[in-house]
Amino acid sequence: MKFAGMFKDDPQFDEMLEFIEEERRQLDAEMEEYYRKLDANVLDFDEGAIAFPFSRS
Repeated sequence: MKFAGMFKDDPQFDEMLEFIEEERRQLDAEMEEYYRKLDANVLDFDEGAIAFPFSRS
């Protein structure tokens, strides 16, 4: 437990945790959108939208 409490007096620690939480929420939203499109069989790539000729069952 050598490093336990090493950030207890760091005034930026709470700000860093908030940044991590916001980044996680953003990544979760991006993944949710990706899976929503995947379920709809449409993914957006740089070249444009691609529709898959099959559906997942």
